[in-house]
Amino acid sequence: MANDILYISKLNSIPFAKRDVTGYKTDENTLSHETKQFLNQRANIYFQPNDIETIQILSNLNNIKGEIYKHGVLEETINADLKIKHLDISIVLDCEIVDLENSSNLGVKFSSGNIYNSSTDLTVKETYSLNGSLPSFAMNRLDVIGKYFEIDDEQCKVLAIIYDEILKSWCIEIESENLSTGNNVMSFNYDVENYNVHEIDFNFSNYENSDIFLLISGENDFTKFYQVSEKIKVGFFDNMIELRCKGNTDKDVFYSTGIKHLFRLKYHKIIPYYPEESENQKNDNNVSFIDSQVNEGNEFFLQTVPFKISSQIILAKNQPIIFIDSVKYITDGETTTEPNEESNLMDISFRMLKAGSTVENYDFEIFLNKNNPIFIKDNGGLVKENNNYLKN
Repeated sequence: MANDILYISKLNSIPFAKRDVTGYKTDENTLSHETKQFLNQRANIYFQPNDIETIQILSNLNNIKGEIYKHGVLEETINADLKIKHLDISIVLDCEIVDLENSSNLGVKFSSGNIYNSSTDLTVKETYSLNGSLPSFAMNRLDVIGKYFEIDDEQCKVLAIIYDEILKSWCIEIESENLSTGNNVMSFNYDVENYNVHEIDFNFSNYENSDIFLLISGENDFTKFYQVSEKIKVGFFDNMIELRCKGNTDKDVFYSTGIKHLFRLKYHKIIPYYPEESENQKNDNNVSFIDSQVNEGNEFFLQTVPFKISSQIILAKNQPIIFIDSVKYITDGETTTEPNEESNLMDISFRMLKAGSTVENYDFEIFLNKNNPIFIKDNGGLVKENNNYLKN
């Protein structure tokens, strides 16, 4: 039985903590003020009323939704959008049934052929060419062995994945009573990952000058699972920087959905600095200039934050795509942190180098307005709207 998953990455802009009935505290189920420090202070997460922030959830549960609470009263419920379907993907494709060199069982071989819409709709969706390699769904033996392919209306149990020296091909050994060798069509349901990717857009326009909490939940047939956010303060505040960022891979967060993160952070000073490099040629009688380089950066000294927020800031400022107050930056060195005596608070500062053009700065406009790929559910996996299939 698969584990129940309701996962919210710390790369998201709003920190969440799991809630469970055991009461046993871990780093994953505690908010900032619930940690094991002698003195604990609650975190404040800041947004403006014009912000709409997206939170991404990886989950194999049903009925994923978000709730907004003000003064402990439920104000709003938002259903999550399914962005990437990883669970129970159905694929229907051409295959060849072959005799195996060292087994009395039959094998399934993949050379080239068509991939179809479904077992009841054999409209060609795309073609493939593997030349004896395995499809992606069979790369991990644990994903297929013991499961069943449907071939010619027969459920065929997968016994092994083997390399046949005579055929010079990888084959999937199956158990069958009625199949014979030759070309055929098989269908198979599999999981790309053990979760789907969901997103919830939280709109703060109705909560100006309010303190709110968010609750994200999902359920199986027996149990409901929860994650609760840190306190969120909505309004317009002084001494704030706006940090927007995103990644460029699909790992802890699936950035192929187009998700971006927004952080509004309180600072107490920003100091510019100018890293310099120079190269000169020296001899006994002369020194000549070869090259020099001067960059421009800022060191940001933030107001004291709880430990959990400092770790989130460190993750954010190390993202490959970062804008602070609409200026593009890249991180420059390690973050400086200093714990505040026996409390859960920490002083934090970091250096960032300006990375965008200062002549025509279109980078931020592109970041905000670029048309991101839109992914839709499809029996064969994920497709972009231009019908270029995202390879799993």
